[in-house]
Amino acid sequence: MGLAAREPEDLAGEQTSLVRRGVPIPNPPIVMNVPKAAMPGELKLAEAGGSNAEMGGAAVAGGGRGKNAAVLHGLKDLQQLQKQTIAVLEAVKGNLEDIQKVLRSPEATRGMEKQQNAAALLARGFSGEAVQQAAGAAELLPVNPDAHLLLSLALASDQQFDASLAAARKGLALFDRRQHPLAIEAGLLHAIAALGHGPEAAERWGQIVEGLPLAVLMEHLARIAVCYPSDAPEGQLDGMIERRVARGEGLEARGAGMPRRALLAADDVPAGAIFAGLDAAREHKLLRAHKAILELVKQKAVALGDAAEVVRFLGEFVVPLGNRGLERTAASAAKRCGWKLFAAHADAMTLHRAMNKMEMAGCETATHDLAALLEHWRCAGQKQARARGVLMSAVALMVGGIGVLSYTLWGMDGLEGKANPVTVAGMTVDMLWFGPLVLAAGAVVGVLGLMGRYPQVELPSNRGPLSGEERAYLRQGAVKVSLRGALRKAVVEEVVEGEDE
Repeated sequence: MGLAAREPEDLAGEQTSLVRRGVPIPNPPIVMNVPKAAMPGELKLAEAGGSNAEMGGAAVAGGGRGKNAAVLHGLKDLQQLQKQTIAVLEAVKGNLEDIQKVLRSPEATRGMEKQQNAAALLARGFSGEAVQQAAGAAELLPVNPDAHLLLSLALASDQQFDASLAAARKGLALFDRRQHPLAIEAGLLHAIAALGHGPEAAERWGQIVEGLPLAVLMEHLARIAVCYPSDAPEGQLDGMIERRVARGEGLEARGAGMPRRALLAADDVPAGAIFAGLDAAREHKLLRAHKAILELVKQKAVALGDAAEVVRFLGEFVVPLGNRGLERTAASAAKRCGWKLFAAHADAMTLHRAMNKMEMAGCETATHDLAALLEHWRCAGQKQARARGVLMSAVALMVGGIGVLSYTLWGMDGLEGKANPVTVAGMTVDMLWFGPLVLAAGAVVGVLGLMGRYPQVELPSNRGPLSGEERAYLRQGAVKVSLRGALRKAVVEEVVEGEDE
C-alpha cells in the first residue's frame, strides 16, 4: 500500500514511533500530496531535473540546430581526442618498458660479458677460448656488429678462415643497417683482407670513401690506410683519395657545372681534419692525396673574405703548414693573405697581428712586406705629427708676436712716439722691435714646417688615411721593436743566402 492511500492519523502515529526509536524520517513535503500541490511549471522543472547527460541529450534532441549544438559537438570531439591521446601515451609507455626490459635482460648482460671475455682472451693469444666466448656473444647479441667482429677475428686467429669470412660479411651487413663508428668497419674489412679476399675489401673501401663526408674522411685517413688490403694494386688508395678530395663536398647538391676552384673553396672542412689527413697522407706515402689536400688549403685561401677570416686562416692553416716543413705552400698562402688584407682595407692593428703569424710560420717575404709597410706608416705618421707640431708652434709664435706688437703700440703709447727701452743681455733694445721679431720667428718656423711635412702616406688599395688610433698604436715601443726586428731578420737572411750562393 502506498503512502497516498493511508490515513493521516496512521502516518502521524508511525512518525512518532520512528522518532522515539531514533530513525530519521523523510522530508515532510515528500509525504504531502505532491500531484495536487505542485504547479505545472514545477512539474516541468522536476521532469528536467535529471543528470547532465540527460540534459545535454535533451538539448541536442530538442534544439540541435540552436546556438549550443556546435559547442556540445566540440566538447564531445575534444573528449574523444583526449581519450585517444591517453591511449597512445599508454602504448608508448608500454613499448619503453619493453625496451628497458630487453636492455636489462639476462641475455644481453651475459652477451656483453662474453664479448669482453672474448676480447681479453684474443688479446692474450688464447684463440680457441676466444672463439667460444665470441660465438656465445654473437648468439646472445645477434644484431651487434661488435660481437661478429670479435668472432671473425677470433676465427681467423684460430685458422678457421671460411667461418671467419662468413662472420665478417654478416658484420658488414649489420653495419649497413645502422650508424656505427668507422673503427668497426675498418676492423671488419681488415678481417676480410686478412683472409685473402683483398679485392672484395678494396671494393668495399671504395664505396666507403665515396660515401663518407670529406671531414670524416680526413680524420680517419690514417685508419683507412692501415686497414687497406696490402695486396691491392699500388696507388689505388692514393688515386681514390685524390679523386674524392678533388670532387669536394656536396657536388650533386651544388651542381656539376660549377668550376673546380669554386667547389674546393666552398668545402667547409675544419683545420684539424685537414691536417690529420695531411699527416696521414705523408706517413703512408699517399703523394697524390697529399698534393690534393694542399690544393684544398690554397683554394680555401682564395675563398677568404674579410680581414678577420684572413687572420684566423693564418693562425689555423699557415702556421701549422710552416711548422710541418711545407714552406712553399705556407709562403704562397701567406702572400695571398697579404693581398686579401690590403683589398679589405685592414687597419694597422690587424696587419701587425697578421705579420706576427706570418713570422711564426717562417714566411720571410710576406712578413718583410707587411713590416716594411707598417714601418713606413709609422715613420710617415711621426713626420706628419712633427710637422703638425711645428706648424702649431709657428701659429703660436705669430699670434704672440701680433699680441706683443699690439700691446707695444697701443698699451705702451708706441704710436705717440714714446720710447720703451728694455735691457736684454746687456743690450738696450726698444720694446717696439720685440713684436716684429717674434712674427718673423713664427714665419720662419712655419716655412720650415711646411718644407718638412709629408702630407700624404702611401696606402694600398685606395684605403682611407691613417686614423689617430693607428698612429698611436704604431708609436708604441713594443710595436716599433717588433717591426725593426722583422726587417733586420729579413736583411740578415738575404745576406746569408747571398753568401751561400
